[in-house]
Amino acid sequence: MVFIHGGYWRALDKKSYGFVAEPFIKNDITVCVINYRLIPTANMETLLSDVTNAVLWIQKEAYRYNGNPHKITLSGHSAGGHLALMTYLMNEPLRLEITAICSLSGIFDLKPIKNSYLNDVLQLSEGDVDFYSVLNKDLAVIKCPVLLSVGGNETDFFIEESKNLFEKNKSHAPLEYLEYEQLNHYEIVHKLGQEDSPLTQFIIENQD
Repeated sequence: MVFIHGGYWRALDKKSYGFVAEPFIKNDITVCVINYRLIPTANMETLLSDVTNAVLWIQKEAYRYNGNPHKITLSGHSAGGHLALMTYLMNEPLRLEITAICSLSGIFDLKPIKNSYLNDVLQLSEGDVDFYSVLNKDLAVIKCPVLLSVGGNETDFFIEESKNLFEKNKSHAPLEYLEYEQLNHYEIVHKLGQEDSPLTQFIIENQD
């Protein structure tokens, strides 16, 4: 299971997310929490390249760490949810090895981000919004189960990001939508560190 942290592509670090590993290790699933260069040091293209290269390295070295290179689950929180989906969509050779994708409060339409204060740092162009928005992609190419989860106490923006992607693509892609009651944007990621949560169980079930 590969976990990709959030932080609007410009902040945070893998060191804060070691807690997600515990329930998976108990179920004999190897966990890799990865980093990537952040904007403005990198742009979106370079950042996605970092994530892809990390997944390729994990696949190559999987057996050394009690992993299976043919059973990779991509998971991510917030911007990490976006990166998980984009890594799958932009890397056709990897798709056969990815058994599931678990997005927690993902960001799939970059237009609202470009039009916000966040773009002072991100510097997204119209071309970036068009090319790197999951909402604009053909999700019919997805062949593995995808769970789009979001907290019921998050802002409307985050709820709509997952709900809109689900509604647009549920007829032709293997998507599930889960709205986790009473959780906000920062609480939902901690459910990935709990063995009995639907998020954790979704990943465990798709590793069998």
